Amino acid sequence: MYNLTKVDDIFTSFRNELDGLFGDVLPNAFGSGYPRLDMEEVSDGLKITATVPGLTKEDVSVTINNGVITITGKSRNKKEEKGGKHFLKEIHSSAFSRSFSVSDKFDLDKVSAKMENGLLTINIPVFPSIKQKDPVRKVEVS
Repeated sequence: MYNLTKVDDIFTSFRNELDGLFGDVLPNAFGSGYPRLDMEEVSDGLKITATVPGLTKEDVSVTINNGVITITGKSRNKKEEKGGKHFLKEIHSSAFSRSFSVSDKFDLDKVSAKMENGLLTINIPVFPSIKQKDPVRKVEVS
């Protein structure tokens, strides 16, 4: 397994406490819980899938700086029509940012990202010299 370190870990326990009190009412609290992510080790590296429903590829950005990958995004509220009266207004503009670092085993020059059906998929290949057919191998003890 590859060595991953979340940059925003310090807020995770606090976020969990808030979730216990308020459920998912505060999805953007401190940026630590949104977007929701799945990280999966695949044969050629790491695959990260982030849920970003309702956003387009123009609304989302993936940046890499000193081994830290950051996903940022912004949902934009539609312009209000003058003269309209709202009885309920729950849709608003919001922004998020989520960062995590990856080990130097990954080739950050070859990262790719794709947006489809509200899912952002980021593929981070491992350097070819580090790939193993079986990540766990038994060492013979003599």
